[in-house]
Amino acid sequence: MGYTATTDPTVPSVLADYTLVLARATNVGEPATPRVKVIIAIDDGGVQRLPYAPDEWRDDVVIGPVVFAHPADPAVLTSGAAPTFKPESMEPYSGTGPATYYFGPVDRLTHRPADPLLEPRVLVKPDLIGVDYVRTTFFESYYSGSPVLPDGYYFPGTSAAAPGVAAVAALAMQYSPQSTAQQVRDALVSTAVPMPTQPVDYGVSDANVWGSGRVFAPAAIAALPAAPAPAPVPAGGGGMRLADTGLSAGGDLGGITLVALLLLAGGAVVSFSRARRATARGTRS
Repeated sequence: MGYTATTDPTVPSVLADYTLVLARATNVGEPATPRVKVIIAIDDGGVQRLPYAPDEWRDDVVIGPVVFAHPADPAVLTSGAAPTFKPESMEPYSGTGPATYYFGPVDRLTHRPADPLLEPRVLVKPDLIGVDYVRTTFFESYYSGSPVLPDGYYFPGTSAAAPGVAAVAALAMQYSPQSTAQQVRDALVSTAVPMPTQPVDYGVSDANVWGSGRVFAPAAIAALPAAPAPAPVPAGGGGMRLADTGLSAGGDLGGITLVALLLLAGGAVVSFSRARRATARGTRS
C-alpha cells in the first residue's frame, strides 16, 4: 500500500509493505478485547490483495470486505460500478461483499439497543453493477486528451452508477406500474449481464464483487408485464380522455416509488418503497 506521513503535497507517498498495529485500551468493566473493524478501500493506491492464508492474522482479527452501513442493508438494491468506456471491467473503488449482520433491528419506539442475532446473517453484496463516467454539463471532472473519452465533463464513482440503476428502475415502473417493488427488483437482478473474471483477486467470490452482473435496461423492462391498455372513458364537455392507469381504487401506486440514493464506502444503494399518491416523496443524498 502507499502511505503519506504528512499533508505536505510536495512529499510523495511511499509504496511499500507496512505493518498495521492497533493499540486497544479498555476501561473498567469492558471486555478485554473489544470488537474492532478496520476498513481499507480497495483502489488504485490501496490494497489490491488481502491475505486470507491461515496463521497470517490473529484468531480474533477478521479480514473482510468493505461494503457496510446502508449499502449492506438487505432491504436495498446495492450497486457497484463499471466505467462506460470499458463496462466489462470493475472500477477499482467499487466495494466488495459479503455483508454480515450480527444484531437485529433497534426498537424504534424505545430506542433500546439491538439484540444480537443467534446466528450472524451473511448477505451477498453488491446486488448488481451500474456504469459511471456519465457525461454532464458541469460535474464532476473535466477530461481532455483521453484515448477513451471525448473531451468533456464526466461523473465517475458508485454515486454515478446508482442513479443509472435508479433510472432503469424508473423506466420499469413506467412500463409496468402494476408491478410490485419486489418484482421490479427481481427483474433488474435476474436480467443483469454477467461480468467476466477480473484481473484483480479480491479474495471473495465473484458474486460479492459484481452481484448478478451489470444492469441491462431492455431485458429488465421486457421481463415485466406491460401496463394494462387504458380504456376510453367519457370526459366533461362531451370529449374523451384516457383513463388513469397504474393506480388502484384506493389511490396506491401499483409500482414503486424511488425514495433514496445513498453512497457509503464504495457501495451505492437504490432503495424502493410503496407509497400513496398524496404522500409520495423522493430524496437523494
